[in-house]
Amino acid sequence: MDGIDITRYLILDRGALEVGLPENWEVQPEWDRQVGAIIVKDPNDSIQLDVVCWPTGLPDGLTVERFLMSVTADGLKLVRGPESGSRGDLRYTWVEDVYEAADEHRGDEVRTAHCRWYLCTNGRVTGQVRYFYWDDDASWALPTWEAIIETVHLGSGIPLASPFHHWSMKAPD
Repeated sequence: MDGIDITRYLILDRGALEVGLPENWEVQPEWDRQVGAIIVKDPNDSIQLDVVCWPTGLPDGLTVERFLMSVTADGLKLVRGPESGSRGDLRYTWVEDVYEAADEHRGDEVRTAHCRWYLCTNGRVTGQVRYFYWDDDASWALPTWEAIIETVHLGSGIPLASPFHHWSMKAPD
């Protein structure tokens, strides 16, 4: 995507899910134990990306749309979505929620915040990406979201034997 340099990849569960990150974003040493999410933040701590994957597809008969809506149904104020599509064998859907939150970097000022919930599956692996941003950062946060989401890839369901078996570590032909 123009202007957004995706230069690094976060790879979860030995290749089950990978997602590209802008160069200066940091994977946090802590993680959200409640949902098992890896947390990534931009250098200004204005955006947070949570990434989770499960080494299974969805149960038979459950679509990504229905699963995401069941996860996000209670208490959310959806302002966009669900929007669905596919890329190769990856099926995805996402919604956007808006809410008020205290910004600890601005003396707990209450601001409008957004969360985009993205769920994807290829029948063998399921992934979730949540993207949190402030309303007044939308002009740069949304192009960054689009660049990151374009890089989401799910593995075959067979764990890599080592990091050196990942495509990014192999010598070009």
